Amino acid sequence: MWIAITYRKRGEYSRSIELLENIIAINPEMWYYYHELAVSYYRKGLSHKGTGDISLSHECYRQAEDSYCILFDKMRVYHLADDYGYHYHLGVIYIEWEKYPEAIRELNYSIENNDNAKVYYFYDLGRAYYGAGQYESSSEYFKLACEKSEEKESLYLFYLALSYVYQLEKGNDAISWGETARLLEKAIFIDGYKEFYYTHLVVVYLASDRMAKAGEYMERYNRLTERKDRNHYRFLQLLLNVLYYSPDIKECRECFVRSNENN
Repeated sequence: MWIAITYRKRGEYSRSIELLENIIAINPEMWYYYHELAVSYYRKGLSHKGTGDISLSHECYRQAEDSYCILFDKMRVYHLADDYGYHYHLGVIYIEWEKYPEAIRELNYSIENNDNAKVYYFYDLGRAYYGAGQYESSSEYFKLACEKSEEKESLYLFYLALSYVYQLEKGNDAISWGETARLLEKAIFIDGYKEFYYTHLVVVYLASDRMAKAGEYMERYNRLTERKDRNHYRFLQLLLNVLYYSPDIKECRECFVRSNENN
């Protein structure tokens, strides 16, 4: 099995899968090998996604799902205690597969039945709710991830801010653009090298009609990228000029999405 894991770490996913399937064919009752097989299929799916081959990536996720289903059946047959980590991993696969209801089900199960759920369980459940468009729930779990994290993770703050943006668009007055901007500023303070933090903060400041702050962070973004991405910078500059006189949340929303897609 360790050879198969080594292949996976090297990015040789097909060889890892082939070896694990051969081991399982010899002894199909070795239930824990199904987890390793699922992980190898999942990683192979991510590699296909990275090259833009979505159909192949989804096929790999389906194979990973099948492996976990067999694993859970084997554990029931042998009356083994449920391992909530396996449900967590399946939930993450569903996120990448964009099967958000299934992801929410598995991740909720992994948290509700586990007193020692890791911080990233809450973060990934937030991602599942976010993908499903349930932004109040995603905010809840991103906030829990922020609170439980001993080492502040900038991505937790970033996605909490994104969840707030969509709620603000729907008229949720329990939160504010200022609060959203502060979350993004904290994310930048923790990790000031993620360019998309700056672009999103620019658009949040535009949406709240704080043009000076939008300009400040646009210049900081420009310095960070050393003017390499001139097209994106010109897009933000044009956005600032257009909205300076007539800020409109709908326009900001459209530009926010475009900014997200470009990063």
